[in-house]
Amino acid sequence: MDNNTFFNRTDRLEKKDRVLLKRSCGAMLSEADGKTLTVFYRLLPGTVKQYEEDKWFLALCIHCLWDEEDNARRKPMEEQISLMNMREKLTDSFEHRLTTLLDTPWNDDGYLNQKLTRMAKMLKQKGYPVDGAELLDALLHWNSETLFIQKKWIRAFCNTESENNIDNNNPEE
Repeated sequence: MDNNTFFNRTDRLEKKDRVLLKRSCGAMLSEADGKTLTVFYRLLPGTVKQYEEDKWFLALCIHCLWDEEDNARRKPMEEQISLMNMREKLTDSFEHRLTTLLDTPWNDDGYLNQKLTRMAKMLKQKGYPVDGAELLDALLHWNSETLFIQKKWIRAFCNTESENNIDNNNPEE
């Protein structure tokens, strides 16, 4: 089973099961209650390594913040951050929040979980649905020595910023 199949199965969950997962957003798997664990392990492919389960759980919980009707508008988190930056002129404090997030390694302490969940909830509030499969892929590679995920995210953010600056300073418009 690939990541997309996993999230497609999630979209077919009963509403009460999606609510359980949504309420666990930001928590580590070890902090979830029995009902939530049951829902999660029924969905989880058997090939997932135990040390990756927390990443799958976080991506699943964040995916459940949005309803199935939002699926057509889902994009990778970095693209949604970029769109939000372009459309809403984000503040310096947001940039600081993003760079702090990108400097945070994945550890078992749940700190990155909380930071990503806050970012996802901000995107939810502003109407930018996140693609859970893309987020999972990012989480699975988060601690790469090359930091290619973090570079991809900040590149998307900065490219939008430079486009905004060019647009704002264009005398021909």
